[in-house]
Amino acid sequence: MRLFDWASKNLWLEDVSVYASSLLNDKTQKRLKKDKPDCWSDNFDWLEQEHKCAEAEFSDLFSGYYTHVRCFHGGRPIDIGSYIRSGILGQVSNVIEDLFLQIFSDIPKSSLEQALSEFATRKVREHGKIWVVLELDELIQHCGHYLIQGSEYIMALAASLSRIHPGEDYRLRLRTVGIPTIFEVHVPTSYFSQNEIDALARLVLSEWGQKISGNHLGMSCSPCLVLHRSIEPEFIAGHTHPSRICDPHFGNRQYINPSLCCEFCI
Repeated sequence: MRLFDWASKNLWLEDVSVYASSLLNDKTQKRLKKDKPDCWSDNFDWLEQEHKCAEAEFSDLFSGYYTHVRCFHGGRPIDIGSYIRSGILGQVSNVIEDLFLQIFSDIPKSSLEQALSEFATRKVREHGKIWVVLELDELIQHCGHYLIQGSEYIMALAASLSRIHPGEDYRLRLRTVGIPTIFEVHVPTSYFSQNEIDALARLVLSEWGQKISGNHLGMSCSPCLVLHRSIEPEFIAGHTHPSRICDPHFGNRQYINPSLCCEFCI
């Protein structure tokens, strides 16, 4: 296994010289050091003076070198054992909708059905997808609502229900079931679409250019990547239950997680 770990920046910058030395040769490096261009990740004019298809070639070299990508997926699962046994499944809307109906069983059926009907298109559009990030802190500091209240889909249903059947912020009920959990997964590079790999490779190439030129534009934000398939249990490297989570629905104040372990914690 050759694992790409976004947090290990020095290591993956060193790796560039291993798998892309033919592309990013001495001539290119000398020019970058001399000219000190702005090595942006969305415009590769700074590199294509010597290489007309540098961006695409580098992406192929990148995906050919790394076998897996270290990722993190967050949520508020009720049955953590199902993840251990079956892996992380691509979004199955029917399962989420069944949970929605259970949590809000005291609400008139007509209101529940109206909320579900409003998301029929989204149900199809998001089917089978999994969203992952490359930094653990990204989930805790910027995407805490997924840990605190569950998936985007069930939160949207609850928010819609608050409009259809006023009386409370139904998203808050989602905090009463499940345990805030972050799964670390080592996803095979081949599981990502070419567009997702290209996006990641562009960031790596930009960071390499900034290092060589000495013209530092600032560290790129770690990307959020989308998978269009499930992740088998053998690729789950572990899970944690963070104690404090930034809560964007309450002014980013700290949410205190009351459940710091489960029966599957080591």
